[in-house]
Amino acid sequence: MKIRTFLIRVCRRLPLLLLLAAVTGLLIGVVSGKIALPLLRAEDGGSVFDTPLGPSGGDSVPTADDPTDPGAEKIVSDPIVLPKETRPQLASSEEAIVRIGGAVDFTSFAASPNTVPVLRQAGFSLSTEPYSADSAVLSYAGGFDFLPQVRSQLSRGVQHVRYASYGEAAPVAEYYTMIEAIPAVQLYMGRILIENKTHTAVYSSDGEYIYTYLSKEYAPAYTRDRWGNPLFTRDEEVEVTDEETGEVTKETVTRYYTLGTGGFALSDYDDEIEGRGLYFDYPPSFGISDTAVLRFAEFVTKILQYEDGTEETQTGYEWAYGYAGGWRLTGYNFTSAWDYSEGRAAVTDENGHLVYLNESGYQAFYTESSYYYYERFVSDYLLPPLTAGPESIGFLYYDHGYVRVRRQVVDWYALEYMETLRVSRDYDYLVDKNGREFPLPQEYTLVAYSDGVCLLEKDGKYGYMDTTGAWIAQPIYDYAEPFSEGLAVAGFSSGVRLMIDTAGEIVIPPGEYDYISSVSSGVIACWSRFDGWEILHKMAKFS
Repeated sequence: MKIRTFLIRVCRRLPLLLLLAAVTGLLIGVVSGKIALPLLRAEDGGSVFDTPLGPSGGDSVPTADDPTDPGAEKIVSDPIVLPKETRPQLASSEEAIVRIGGAVDFTSFAASPNTVPVLRQAGFSLSTEPYSADSAVLSYAGGFDFLPQVRSQLSRGVQHVRYASYGEAAPVAEYYTMIEAIPAVQLYMGRILIENKTHTAVYSSDGEYIYTYLSKEYAPAYTRDRWGNPLFTRDEEVEVTDEETGEVTKETVTRYYTLGTGGFALSDYDDEIEGRGLYFDYPPSFGISDTAVLRFAEFVTKILQYEDGTEETQTGYEWAYGYAGGWRLTGYNFTSAWDYSEGRAAVTDENGHLVYLNESGYQAFYTESSYYYYERFVSDYLLPPLTAGPESIGFLYYDHGYVRVRRQVVDWYALEYMETLRVSRDYDYLVDKNGREFPLPQEYTLVAYSDGVCLLEKDGKYGYMDTTGAWIAQPIYDYAEPFSEGLAVAGFSSGVRLMIDTAGEIVIPPGEYDYISSVSSGVIACWSRFDGWEILHKMAKFS
């Protein structure tokens, strides 16, 4: 009788025990990262939800046994291994940094030349990390007697871009060329380029000669390979054979090269796979994931069928996210994807709309809405930038809690005329990690966003505002560059140039140089009519 009573009690409690076991297993899976729940509340206060951006199931991690096979899946972020600089530490008090009239000195080395060798003896080295007055200093590199004295040795057409809107259509990027004087000393990702009418000589940041090439054959690509090497491009003519007809034709392809002391070497860089989305003189750490989540690319072929019976074949990559040794967070749901920064990853869906994912692989915040307004259907969404050059600095990657986005608002006139699309707004602004808009001052244009600072323009005057809404540099400048590695160049139409840090402090005072380049992987090129060209290094002491 006691056994029967015991069994009855067990059977009555069995559903509760099973439910408790299931909940315990689910919690263990969530904590270990093996299960992502679509309806959990995000840690940062935003909501995550299951959309077409959600997990695809227990697919295995792709491999790349044959990278030459266009159908092979390629792991994108796994091979990227770059030396990671530790955070700079402040020099000891007896080596306090002193700024004197634009020059640099140490109180303990007051009688010595304030050059890079002196700093190296004190434990400093070239830094590509953001400048901080508490831990870094600019110093004369010295040993660059081969630099030309003139500011410019040649002029040529330089391509620029502007955005134009015609009627109610979406804005377009228009490129135009202007003849400009080219600085005799140029920088490219920490390397020094000296160009004459036919050739370009390349030197290291320390002034060591590397190589000379024909300027018309090679050009800086403004992108890096997976190891952080700066790349160059060259247009080459190749023969292509039609598989059906056997006809041989010639076409021009762009190939990527690395440059060393022995000359150029063909790179296996694949821009569609390894490109970081933006092309400008960025440091090695830019666009590299700061999480363990990786991107995966799968080459797919699709056959599209239309109502008139015609077909079209489309090929290209689709993207997913996951981990190197386990499983994927998402399916191959994205037409483009970029690495994580500050816990967010930018992707585009099949419509080309931009969406941000959190580290669980779910959409971090709503980026699209549709509604009816009287007899009109209105839709607004985020888009990638129109162009991928330096004019789009601040897009795709979060920086100090914000990212630059492009919002487009469209509507159709009365519903019976659905073919008539009207773009009512297309503009750039900043959003935080939950999609909340940063309140930019009215009537100002967002030119760039980097290092936690907005470069703003109004009526031809430029200024800098940080993410607290404070002006770190009032909008009084006629010329201004975006921040790079914690420093920015500004100036006036008279030709006066100066450099400031992200606190708004002047690092290179006005009048010391007539030209100052932006920072290029820790290197700055300056020219004055009295002393010619000088090379400065951004130095820091690392722990």
